[in-house]
Amino acid sequence: MDKYSFLLLTLVFANYLVAQNDYRAGFVITSAQDTLHGQVSYRSNFKNYHSCFFKQQHKVTEYTAEEIEGFGYDGGKYFVSGIVADDFVEVLVHGTISLYKTRGWYMVKKNGKLYELANKMVAAERNGRKGYGVSQRWRGTLVFLMQNCQKGLKDGISKAKLSAKSLTEIVVAYHDCTGESYTEFGSEQKWIQFDLGASISAVRSTLAVEDQNDLFYYLADTYTAIDWSPGMMVAVSAPRISDRLSAQAELQFLRTIYSSLIVFEQNGTDYYDVYIETNTLSTPVAITYFLPKSTYNPFVQAGLDVNINLKTNSRFFGERVIDREVITFQEREAFLIRPTQVGYFGSVGVQRSFDQFGSRLSLRYGRLSRLNDNGGFLVSPSYFSLQLVLFKR
Repeated sequence: MDKYSFLLLTLVFANYLVAQNDYRAGFVITSAQDTLHGQVSYRSNFKNYHSCFFKQQHKVTEYTAEEIEGFGYDGGKYFVSGIVADDFVEVLVHGTISLYKTRGWYMVKKNGKLYELANKMVAAERNGRKGYGVSQRWRGTLVFLMQNCQKGLKDGISKAKLSAKSLTEIVVAYHDCTGESYTEFGSEQKWIQFDLGASISAVRSTLAVEDQNDLFYYLADTYTAIDWSPGMMVAVSAPRISDRLSAQAELQFLRTIYSSLIVFEQNGTDYYDVYIETNTLSTPVAITYFLPKSTYNPFVQAGLDVNINLKTNSRFFGERVIDREVITFQEREAFLIRPTQVGYFGSVGVQRSFDQFGSRLSLRYGRLSRLNDNGGFLVSPSYFSLQLVLFKR
């Protein structure tokens, strides 16, 4: 499989993922306050603010905020209408103080009254100079609404960020302080998930040599090697926000040996042996996209790779045979090898997850910047790898 076939496969695979309808167990609350159980299309918040797709007995219906009271996923996110015009909002906490998230800002509701939580640009004057600053009046709003339970909360509010995680923690702490009942939606999922694992890869490395001027005539057009590469991986995701995306960093070691024998027939026979060795520490960093959610999660991945050559060796040996006389050329360096390379890669694969651990199998293709440090020609590295990762959550 060449690089173009792999890229085509990746595009077809990605298109397949996007085309899949990811329906999950959920419910719809009608305008008559009836709860219908079925499956709800799992989409981004941006789309869920506008409408939801509900499947029941193989029939799919699209609902807008004008048609139903709300919808949600079992054990996950919950959206309601009637808070803002023509849209759903996500309910983070429902209680004496309810917390909502919508397009770009947050709101809280207490005693039937809504309060907006947002940073706003306001005109300001300092030392006689006029300008603009960021108003954080939302902190004062929270202090006012939670004045009946200030113990420990006032300091927390002063350090809070305008984020779903931080605001949810403040509102939950308020209810814990007052002893009043509340519901935190999606609490079964973590805000931040770390996966730590070990990997083993079978790597097929290739060096493509472009030497139009034949300055390095003793080099072959291509070199290929197959080696094993052990490594470590850490993946970071935010399941409470999205369980489709994660960021991943790896550390891999690879020892690769290439060799070639070139034979020229001209005024005798010339034999050119080339030996190239690299001991490389690789640090791939990638974004992984999963879809749909199932027992085996297919994914696509794209990222950048930095290779550090810890140890390198490139040797050139030559002999000439004329009328049974052997002339040996002096051994020398085949070409200078750069200490680092930077490149990109893409992967397709599947992941199987359990409560405390999981596994991942992927096929990866990558290209790196030139290996040679000499001018006048080009040695371009690329690789395919089949990687198995076992990780712990």
